[in-house]
Amino acid sequence: MRRTVVTRLSGSLLAAEEEDGRITGLFLEPEGTESLVGRIYVGQVKSIVKNIQAAFLEFGPGRMCFYPLEDWEKHPLPGMEGKALREGDSLLVQIGKDAVKTKAPTATTCLTFTGQYLVLMAGKRGICFSSKIRDGARKQALKELLTEAAESEAAPFSFGLIVRTNGRAAPEEALHSEL
Repeated sequence: MRRTVVTRLSGSLLAAEEEDGRITGLFLEPEGTESLVGRIYVGQVKSIVKNIQAAFLEFGPGRMCFYPLEDWEKHPLPGMEGKALREGDSLLVQIGKDAVKTKAPTATTCLTFTGQYLVLMAGKRGICFSSKIRDGARKQALKELLTEAAESEAAPFSFGLIVRTNGRAAPEEALHSEL
């Protein structure tokens, strides 16, 4: 059984994830701060700093985020493959890491959407599996099912999927519906 316990501790929120009686994660966040992780914005490139191989994007009035240029090389926008990122370009980005002290939040163009059974990755291709799914026959069956379903939803197969541990025993209809 899996559950999450949230409590207040010295002006902060403490969340503990428990699975089968073991703590699998602890998260401490100052109360009153709102996480940006997972949120998607249109960011405009304000500056490119070559010596740190990064760009700074404005994703709201006066709100800046850090964008590693390596991410642009791995996940360029469709139609912009092989082109250099320039000041003034607009990018669809997802915040991957909140701001820490004086450092801006970190953004990526590899967008991910997490569901109960699947994670859809807009910047990658292919089907991957949770490391807890070890049954090769089940993996192959899921891969065939999801490839067929994905190709009927989007042509060509323009995104990647991760089958989460919960997806191992999920009914086909649930996987289709979530996809």
